[in-house]
Amino acid sequence: MPLLSSPNVDLFQSLFERNQMAIAIVSSADLRVLKANDSFVKLLEIDDEALNELELKPYLVTGDHKTKFLESVEKIRASEEKSFTLEHRYQTKRGRILDAVTNGDGLDGDRIVIVVQDITDRIQQEIEATQLANYDELTKLPNRRMFTSELERQLEIALNEDSSSLGVMFLDLDGFKEINDTLGHEAGDELLIEVAKRLRKALRKGDFISRFAGDEFAVINCNSNSFNTAETAQRLIDAIAQPITISGFPVTCSVSIGLSAFPEDGNNGPELLRRADIAMYEAKRNRKGFSCFSAEDNKRIRDRVLLRNDLERALEEDSDEIQVYYQPRVNLSDNSIQVVEALARWRHPERGFVSPELFISIAEETTLIHSFGKCILDKVCRQLKSWHERGIELRVAFNLAAKELERFDIYQQIEAALNKYEVRGKWLEIEITETASMKDINRSVRFMSKLKTLGVHLAIDDFGTGYSSLTALKQLPADTIKIDQEFIQLLIEEVDFCSPDADIVRAIVTLADSFHMSTVAEGVETQAQAEFLAQLGCEFAQGYYYNPPMPPANLELLLSKKS
Repeated sequence: MPLLSSPNVDLFQSLFERNQMAIAIVSSADLRVLKANDSFVKLLEIDDEALNELELKPYLVTGDHKTKFLESVEKIRASEEKSFTLEHRYQTKRGRILDAVTNGDGLDGDRIVIVVQDITDRIQQEIEATQLANYDELTKLPNRRMFTSELERQLEIALNEDSSSLGVMFLDLDGFKEINDTLGHEAGDELLIEVAKRLRKALRKGDFISRFAGDEFAVINCNSNSFNTAETAQRLIDAIAQPITISGFPVTCSVSIGLSAFPEDGNNGPELLRRADIAMYEAKRNRKGFSCFSAEDNKRIRDRVLLRNDLERALEEDSDEIQVYYQPRVNLSDNSIQVVEALARWRHPERGFVSPELFISIAEETTLIHSFGKCILDKVCRQLKSWHERGIELRVAFNLAAKELERFDIYQQIEAALNKYEVRGKWLEIEITETASMKDINRSVRFMSKLKTLGVHLAIDDFGTGYSSLTALKQLPADTIKIDQEFIQLLIEEVDFCSPDADIVRAIVTLADSFHMSTVAEGVETQAQAEFLAQLGCEFAQGYYYNPPMPPANLELLLSKKS
């Protein structure tokens, strides 16, 4: 029986042999190849000579797809079906695996024409697209989208099983930004990759981990009670605590973890994640590694969010809610006042005065600190202009938040405020904490030197709490060192000149004098402290022993009495 039977045999033969599609005619009994075109030979990477003895079965990859292929061939052979279309896999003569779509058509009961289309590239593209859609490119962990989907799936399983429970963990690396800024983004990426490996290794089989965003990770503890979840959290903390070598440098990293549990803390994914996030914030705030969600934490966080919204509104409206109080700096030689420190106060319309420690920490956690700093600086310069117009000559010390040092336009902001109110730079003193100035000493020197061109005074605030070297301190173009109140408060009522605490204060005064800087003691509360500081040669002091922070009108009244 001829292989091809048609009135247009030559045309069919030409189309068969020259077709770009891989085509073969095979025996339906044993899948022996009776005839194949060049495209088929190339696809399976076989030799023309091998065609005479070629059977297709060995080239079909074992599995469900091979079984379905053989079943479809048998149905055509039994005249139960005329054709089939299947997606399956071939293994070429050289061992390469191909994804393909095969269309089979029965010529008669004994022969089948198969047309094979290689879709390996398409499948690979689909895999890569799925990878991009569901996995983090850097760490290769599932991403936020896949985590959310998996959490919903696990919750559905748990909801159908009354005794089932699961835990959700939200993780955030501590100090990652500092590592990124210090060693660079490539080092930061290297750190994240290593952290991801350690986290995955420390988890149980069946737990699900994802890189949620940035330096945040999330974990699902399946079939886990609160105790097991807490145990897992501690295991993760221990895994991350081991030193990591990044770009040749040993780096010590820590992680804060928040825990929530189903069904105790919620029965849906967004709620469990939100509460794990709240617990993580508490763990970070208290520096205790991990924390379980509690209703008290939820209330505190909700209150902070409401306060943050109210603070944002107050700043946007430039309302009188945000006020500036002034605390006098007293000259210890004659009790005169030439400098006052500006201190922010917030009079909330419903809550009354909000603790500065609370609202400043809220501002520093967000970008509100930039608006806040600008607002206070504007009010200070406006007040300076008002005082100078009335003949009150005072210098005002203004605290520059650590985050403000990172702003590229902070110099322009200070210059603009001085120009706006026609205030000369010498009437403004910028206070920068020792810790902030030492973070990047070269940058601090450049920034402070630029500020000096405006004529402003510069002070190192909270001195003694950081770790500045003498060499670094000498580089800073500062005029004043402010001794942190922690050291002053250690001086007891009857000051012992030979005590270690007294020695520390004495050393700071001596150091400032050698660098031709003036000294200011903060937090002076007793006469004994004031007298001791005067005898040491400390030039200025401020604290409740002299005066508390006060509104401008009260300060003016105080100054008028002194005069």
